[in-house]
Amino acid sequence: FTIEEFLRISNQMGIITQKIKDSFKNLVFPNEISILIILKNNPSITTSTELKVVLGVSKTLISRSVDSLENKGLICTRKDEKDSRVHHLQLTDECKPILKIIDEEIGK
Repeated sequence: FTIEEFLRISNQMGIITQKIKDSFKNLVFPNEISILIILKNNPSITTSTELKVVLGVSKTLISRSVDSLENKGLICTRKDEKDSRVHHLQLTDECKPILKIIDEEIGK
């Protein structure tokens, strides 16, 4: 999705959040759903700093959300080969069912 499409569907976050909550043991919050959508549809965005810029939210919110998603097993991080201070974010296979729900709800 482009940023414009993402903004268009942001009002559906409550419905998506409830469907995910009904289907999975872990609650995924709207800000975490935003991160999953951005990571899935924008392969060039791979760091917390890039997410902060794109979503226009605080570093603290991104950090807390990334930690939560990682603890839930929905994303993982890996250090950059050239700069160990940089951590790249990757979606895991565990997030595929959640992404499917998101795609289905957005497609409605």
